[in-house]
Amino acid sequence: MRNNYQSVTNVMCVDLEEWYNINLAHGIDKENAEKRVEGNVDRLLELFDKYDVRATFFVVGSIAEEYPGMVKKISEAGHEIGCHSYAHQLIYKQSPAEFKEDVSKAKKALEEIIGKEVISYRAPSWSITEESFWALKILDEVGYRIDSSIFPMKTFLYGVSGAPTSVYNTSLFNKESDLKEFPPSVYKLGWFTLPYAGGTYLRYLPCFVISAIMKTKIKKKNELSVMYIHPWEIDPKTPRIRMNLRDHMITYWGIRGNYRKLKKLFTTFKFDSLENVIKREAQS
Repeated sequence: MRNNYQSVTNVMCVDLEEWYNINLAHGIDKENAEKRVEGNVDRLLELFDKYDVRATFFVVGSIAEEYPGMVKKISEAGHEIGCHSYAHQLIYKQSPAEFKEDVSKAKKALEEIIGKEVISYRAPSWSITEESFWALKILDEVGYRIDSSIFPMKTFLYGVSGAPTSVYNTSLFNKESDLKEFPPSVYKLGWFTLPYAGGTYLRYLPCFVISAIMKTKIKKKNELSVMYIHPWEIDPKTPRIRMNLRDHMITYWGIRGNYRKLKKLFTTFKFDSLENVIKREAQS
């Protein structure tokens, strides 16, 4: 049965990478590391199908080349394939030439696998910051039309202080770009900003807090939430690597309960891909 909170279609995203692609991890022998992404993606696809959720899967290009059948399966299930770079490197540590080569290579690889144009992009670790606004022009040049890379809060690793928290045009930060920007959702209360929509924040916050925020945004502003998950974040057997305490807590805390949390959210709220949400807006 539809409820009052399904009047707004939220966005669901999957940042499709292996557990060892996290940017806080160093010194991992990726060639010989345990591979877990396929099993985790299958669990997500089953969950999405059960609750009639369509998502945008931002896929790392090198992972797509390794598992083309998995990427085809995602696309054939009705989900959007977006790009999450080719090599999962932080943008602000690349030169413009290196970045253009990376996103062009990834786009081509993904399009060859699914036989469709790839128009959505998300930077690894939200690494479009004040240092790398130049990347927005390159994304435009390469052929992307949707971006979801600018985190509207400053942290030690990413984020832009004061960036808009709802959908906007990237010409705000680079006049030579014309992309539709879907920032990950945060909740602002006066001077306080609370991220809640994915990653560490989704894992840390109780489900009733996340639900209350989403309901408040729908009631007050009819505003959607842009949620995101990594496949390894629903996997209790995700391999643990040695890290300092801060990075260990950021990376692993709350993984065991994350799958159940998604199920609860899916029973209350409606979710779709970026591509479908934009199409629906254009038709209304």
